[in-house]
Amino acid sequence: MNSFLRLLRKLRVNVLWLAAAVLAGLLLHIGAVLAITHLSPNPAVAALSKLGAANEMVVLPPVTAGHQPLPFMSPAERYAMCRFDLRKGPVALHAVLGGDNWTIAVYGPTGANEYAVAGADLERREVELLLAAGSDGQGPSLPIARDASVTTAVGLASRIGIAIISAPAARSAEGDVIERLLSQASCTQRTRTAAPAG
Repeated sequence: MNSFLRLLRKLRVNVLWLAAAVLAGLLLHIGAVLAITHLSPNPAVAALSKLGAANEMVVLPPVTAGHQPLPFMSPAERYAMCRFDLRKGPVALHAVLGGDNWTIAVYGPTGANEYAVAGADLERREVELLLAAGSDGQGPSLPIARDASVTTAVGLASRIGIAIISAPAARSAEGDVIERLLSQASCTQRTRTAAPAG
């Protein structure tokens, strides 16, 4: 009987160690899964980075089955993109949207959407977004400027990222207009100027 109790005690200790090891492994696995999104580079941002220089608007070629800059891009859309870098100051993104269903979306380096506006949200077709590093990463309370100005300041949490203009191109008759509007879009660095002495 004495040996049986000793065996039960040993088994109890081994079961506790086994449970502790399983729990530690589970916590390590959850931590690794959550950390991987912050530690690994975003392949989408890396792929689009190769298409153009920083702070320069690039009209992407039409999406076909054999050519997609990114997976799941729609062949019924035309895209222009700007890889922005706010480390030297704000970047102005200027575009004339061709309709209510045109969109501008701003993504951070991890691929998280930080700002988006659709043509339906605008009171005018011409828009200029002044992308700047925000202290709290929050954009303006309104999606777009509602006064007489065209410019909307957008505070971003990330200092680098990608802005994408998306235009529906299902109707081939509008192809030339869409191509012209996308090619006229710009993305330029706003250099900081020194305050005048006074």
